[in-house]
Amino acid sequence: PRSMQIFVTTPAGRILTIEVEGTHLVEALRTQIHAEAQRTGIAGGFRPSRQRIFFADSVGGDIHELRDGTTLASVGIGKESQLTLGMRPQPLPVELNVGGEHFATMLSTLTCVRDSALASMFEGLEQAGGAIPEGDPGAAYIELPVAGGRFVLDRDAKSFRFILSYLRDRFASKH
Repeated sequence: PRSMQIFVTTPAGRILTIEVEGTHLVEALRTQIHAEAQRTGIAGGFRPSRQRIFFADSVGGDIHELRDGTTLASVGIGKESQLTLGMRPQPLPVELNVGGEHFATMLSTLTCVRDSALASMFEGLEQAGGAIPEGDPGAAYIELPVAGGRFVLDRDAKSFRFILSYLRDRFASKH
């Protein structure tokens, strides 16, 4: 396999030059981006688990997000291709007071089951990137935050413990 250079534009507009082969998996590219960012002094180095890598194909100009498990050649990345790096948001911790008991979890855990009551309660918070919404968050069960990232749910704590365990197991199996 032949080595080739590709160019990755960071969120701040800096361009990283990465040496790859078409047979490399996207996961290997993530690791290389992280290593190159660290080598060039970019703080944090773009952790692979938070990277979103985009590529515009040369035929139709359609933009695709690269997915793990695929090779670079299979998605049309070749010599001197230009990719764009985006970053997934930091996981947001959430503290809940449910029926007088305190729980701590991540926002992504509470919203991992689409169309569930919990997901709908917290979807505005997720879409706002974790900013605390102003006014009514749109759910009858949830009160406005007591303080940043802390919420009161008027529900039974014993039952909620099982729901939260289920969500954590489900979210962990997806990632």
